[in-house]
Amino acid sequence: MRRLRPTVAGTLLLIGLLVGTGAATAQKGGRLSRTQKELQEVQRELAEERRRAQEAGRREGALARELERVEGLLRGKGAELKRLEARVAAGSREVAALTRQLATTERRLQRTERFLGERLRALYKQGRLGTVRVLLTAGTAEEVARRVKYLAAIAVQDRDLAARHRAALADLTGQREVVRTRISALEEQRRKLQDTRQDIASEQWRQRILLAKVREERQGHLTA
Repeated sequence: MRRLRPTVAGTLLLIGLLVGTGAATAQKGGRLSRTQKELQEVQRELAEERRRAQEAGRREGALARELERVEGLLRGKGAELKRLEARVAAGSREVAALTRQLATTERRLQRTERFLGERLRALYKQGRLGTVRVLLTAGTAEEVARRVKYLAAIAVQDRDLAARHRAALADLTGQREVVRTRISALEEQRRKLQDTRQDIASEQWRQRILLAKVREERQGHLTA
């Protein structure tokens, strides 16, 4: 019995060591499991953050492309606006010049009409026999010849005056038509100019909205 005691004691000691080692191993395994879980959680968070960043980048990229398109459209509209403004200014000057020319033609026509009216009144006073009376009252043949030349010159003058009146009247009619056409074209250019200005204002408003969205996306990404 005395010889068996050391063996039993050694066995008990060995069992205690094995149990202690197993507990330590289990405790270490628990710590490793928690570390792995924490690492996996961090990895998931990083993956989610990357996904959010990529999504925000895509949205911001789409907004940036749309903003670039609007800016290009605004540049084109701005150039068109300058062309239209130049055309309207040139058209306004042309209409003003044509209007002055039309007024000059009207005044010239009025003078011609007044002179023709005076000639008609004079001929009416003379009556249908006025020319014959002028010739018959001449005392000599030379006087008759002079009066014939005078009457012929007056007749030529009257014909020229009537021809100038007809030409001035036709010119006036043509000028009025040109002025009406130019005014109509000018009004059309002004309408286009106004429409372009409204388009620019609308696109500028759209640009401001897009800029605000881009800033919001960037701010949201930074604070996420």
